[in-house]
Amino acid sequence: MPDLNNLRRIKRYKTIPVVMSKQEAKATFSWMSSTTRLMAELIYGTGMRINECMILRFKDIDFDLRSITVRAAEGNKDIATVFT
Repeated sequence: MPDLNNLRRIKRYKTIPVVMSKQEAKATFSWMSSTTRLMAELIYGTGMRINECMILRFKDIDFDLRSITVRAAEGNKDIATVFT
């Protein structure tokens, strides 16, 4: 067994998340149109994943409760999210 007393820990770098400001998001959405814009706004506003947004059905949206039900999301579970 080699001598393990002189080993050092690897430095872990903290990464800063890249986030768009509200103005940048509005400017990006203004360049989009129709279905693409709707999907981008849903992903941005609700936190859905792209594949969850692509399989979203109209009957999964409840306008009275202001919620969206994502069927078979990650882990094959149903997730309810809100929209404003």
